Amino acid sequence: VDMMIWLDLPWRVMFWRVVKRSIRRAVDRRKICGDNTESWRLMFSRDALWFYWITHRKQIQQREDRLRQVISPDVPVVRIRSAKEQNQFFHLHGLARSD
Repeated sequence: VDMMIWLDLPWRVMFWRVVKRSIRRAVDRRKICGDNTESWRLMFSRDALWFYWITHRKQIQQREDRLRQVISPDVPVVRIRSAKEQNQFFHLHGLARSD
């Protein structure tokens, strides 16, 4: 790894993005992870991604410790902590968001 880009947005921002993406995928039946698709049945089950985000909130918020264990100290880490920083990074590198 030459560099790591760490999208470290607040939990609430990531949670709402997960919910919005899940709803959008349940509506349009877009394939995700191979041939899998989101469904309304899955959206309201304990296997839903949003449910995982709620039940594992503390672990998600403490991911920095786990990340530091697997990234070599000589690998530079670009840490993006807000939507504003994310937009600035995309603009600086000529990238476009795909919502």
